[in-house]
Order: sequence, then C-alpha cells, then structure tokens
Amino acid sequence: MQITMLTLLPLTNSSPMPINEPGYAYLFDLEHNIQDSQKRDNIKTPRPHCYYTLRKAWQTDTGRHAWVDVFLHGDTSGGVWAESLQAGDTVLTKREVPEKIEHLQEGQALLIADETSIPTVARLLELWDNPLPPLVLCITGDTGDQAYFDEVKRNSEVKSNFTIVPIVTAKTNAGADLATLIDNKLGDYLAQQPLVIDKVWGALEASTAKALRKRLKNRLHLERSDMVVKVYWRHD
Repeated sequence: MQITMLTLLPLTNSSPMPINEPGYAYLFDLEHNIQDSQKRDNIKTPRPHCYYTLRKAWQTDTGRHAWVDVFLHGDTSGGVWAESLQAGDTVLTKREVPEKIEHLQEGQALLIADETSIPTVARLLELWDNPLPPLVLCITGDTGDQAYFDEVKRNSEVKSNFTIVPIVTAKTNAGADLATLIDNKLGDYLAQQPLVIDKVWGALEASTAKALRKRLKNRLHLERSDMVVKVYWRHD
C-alpha cells in the first residue's frame, strides 16, 4: 500500500471533529512542521498547504481522535510532510471544508475514487443511509491498493452491500485518457447490469475530473445538481 495513516488528537475544543460526516477536508499547514534548520535558513516548502480528508473520527475516554490517510504518490510536498511526522508532533490546519454529498441520499448512486479519495468513499460507505447500495469505481495504479475497501466490507456495521468495480492502471492516475478508461469501464458494466444511475459523486485529479464530467454528462444525462465530480489534486 502507498497510503500512510495519521492518527491525530486535537488539542482544543475550538473545532469539534465531525464524527458522522464523510469527506471532511482539512487544509494542513505543511510549513508548520518543517525542520528547525529550514526555518533558520528561511527555506520554504514547494507547497506550503495541502488538503487531506478525514477518514474517520471517534470519541474515547481520552478525547476525540481523527484518522487521516495520505496517499504517497512520488516526491510531493504532502507526501514528504506525512512521512516526516513523528508520534507526538503537532499539526496545524488552516481551514476545514465539508463535502457535498446530500444528493446521494436517494436514487441509485455511482461513486468514483482514486487513491486520494478512497478514504472519503470508505467513510461514506460506512455511514451509507440510502436504501440502494452504490456502485463504486475504484481507480488505483497498484493492484494492492484495491484492498483498501476490504476492512469496510468486513465491518458488520456497514449497511450497504455495495459493489466495487476495480480499475488498475499501473501508472499515475491523471489525464483525459484515464477519463476515457473510466467511462468505458462504466459503459461495459452498465451494458451487463440492469442499473440506471441517478446520482454521481467522484473526486479525482484535475484534468481527469474535467474530462470525465463531459463524458458522464453524455452517458448518464443527469442534472448538474445530481453529478458532483470534484478535484482532489493536480498532476504537475
């Protein structure tokens, strides 16, 4: 797996962690954790801030805890930051943003995720409250990363008997070609299954999301309010 897990304990009660809200995003201050030598020499990180979504939050006798998964895809600012953190380090968030998932409460839903957004989908599945189980397209570069949802499937509390359609690319998951692959995979599945998609939520790389929105609009003929395809990262 190329995903590292951060377990956080908040120091104040100023911003309560949302226990039952999937996709809650934190804008982490990467510069807050740079080495003292870098601070002395006024060396800046290439990207001083980065969004990561909350995988899960829970309450114990010792307080509120948060679990954040960070996908390590190359020598990126966020990946270097995540790998450098040690137990006991403090992290700082500059902004918090809830995810737009209200439209998924009714109808047949399609969820589309790559490595950066599968934590959001995993929590969404655990909290699923729609009587119809969703179809999930899971896009990973590595076959092993498809196992991310295994724990969710084993969890007896998961109400949704969801279906996972794996898409393994063996490369960086970005670009218009990936959007074509996703659309074709969806088309092949729908040609074999009596399923009509009413709602869509997805989060991918910027150029992929842009191209995929057009393809899904042509294929599914949904209203704009019924189809949310977010940008979670940019391939530079």
